[in-house]
Amino acid sequence: MNGGLIVVDMENRAEVDAFAAADPYATAGVFADVTIRPWKKVLG
Repeated sequence: MNGGLIVVDMENRAEVDAFAAADPYATAGVFADVTIRPWKKVLG
């Protein structure tokens, strides 16, 4: 299994989708799939 994690703080889902679509690895077709999930900050 391979993978990566990027945590971003953005105003809305559209910004996150645009960020993910513009990722150089995504535009090169490196990823077989991408999963985007909300993250709830509970500490700090």
